[in-house]
Amino acid sequence: MGCRNRQHRWQKLKMIVLRSKVGDVSRAVFPTAKEKFNAFLAVAGLLSAIAAVIVPVFTGD
Repeated sequence: MGCRNRQHRWQKLKMIVLRSKVGDVSRAVFPTAKEKFNAFLAVAGLLSAIAAVIVPVFTGD
């Protein structure tokens, strides 16, 4: 059991803990599938609006 193996085990444990915390936050902010979908649509709309402003600047249209 070298140092590398212990570090690998620690990284796996840390990933499990952080993943569960992220899942808890996600469930707290977006408790239902409908709210998750609406958030996704909002982000997609925002990205589309940003692209609509930035693309003409770079293409000169």
